Amino acid sequence: MNRGWEVAGRTVGIVGMGHTGCAFARKLQGMGVRVLGHDKYTRSWTTELPWVECVDARTVQAQADILSLHLPLSEETRHYVNARYLAGCQPGVVIINTSRGQCIHTADLVAALEEGRVGGACLDVFELEKPDSQQQSDPITYQRLFEMEQVVLSPHIAGWTTESLERIAEVLLERIRFWKEK
Repeated sequence: MNRGWEVAGRTVGIVGMGHTGCAFARKLQGMGVRVLGHDKYTRSWTTELPWVECVDARTVQAQADILSLHLPLSEETRHYVNARYLAGCQPGVVIINTSRGQCIHTADLVAALEEGRVGGACLDVFELEKPDSQQQSDPITYQRLFEMEQVVLSPHIAGWTTESLERIAEVLLERIRFWKEK
């Protein structure tokens, strides 16, 4: 039986310090973790989140025990986490991806999990989002991923709560009102 382990005393690396990356960093405050943050394009978050160490991409990669991705999908971020990237991570690193599935090369992640170089993964998104495309393109890799005990999967709903749905509805209503008044 896997009971997990405490995050206190660990280093959490956040790649992408936009809205969701910063929100995740706020949740970590007071949990007894060292938080590393990296964003290639902005450092505006550094004054708002003084407990987060602003570091380069290589430092996050090399020092994080838990690595959380909060990246948009672009040619620059497609397969950001691949075999080469994972080789530069801490042994046993846990990878969290709630951003875009294609930011991780799935076959490389599965291989690293099987070899024990990656200790676990929490995936809210998949490289191939639709189950049909997973079965058609690489069914064996996805079957191996789905069977792993050290992997937690969710269908891109990690942040969905009753309150978040209410906020989404409120924002949508405000936008409709704004455009109607224009």
